[in-house]
Amino acid sequence: MSAWVRWLPAALWGALILVLSTRSETFFFAAAQSTYYRVIHYYLEIIVHLVEFCVFFLLVAWPLRFQTRPWGAVIGRAFGAVLVLSLLNESIQAYTPTRMFDVGDMTVDVLGGAIGVLLCRSQTANEHIKVKS
Repeated sequence: MSAWVRWLPAALWGALILVLSTRSETFFFAAAQSTYYRVIHYYLEIIVHLVEFCVFFLLVAWPLRFQTRPWGAVIGRAFGAVLVLSLLNESIQAYTPTRMFDVGDMTVDVLGGAIGVLLCRSQTANEHIKVKS
């Protein structure tokens, strides 16, 4: 499989995140603005950020592992990509109506990347166990 094909899922996922950043805050439930809605929206938004940036981390780490780099370098570069995408995502939102640059969202994005790191580390630990057995 060619290198650019391996990078395609990460590029498409990152592009999807950025496109969704251009949508207004009320994109999901425009009519519902009650207190109950705001609480649900808050927790749903946290879950979405965790998942989307965890998936992005994994999609970036996947092609990097084929470049014969140590796992530390793979994790560092993939995590760096999460940081860059998060900053770009929030910067776009600063210019989107009803949205704003939110350091709290960036923190959750980084936590999503950290979950991806944990998933990669557990996978490499499982691979080492299989090799030794």
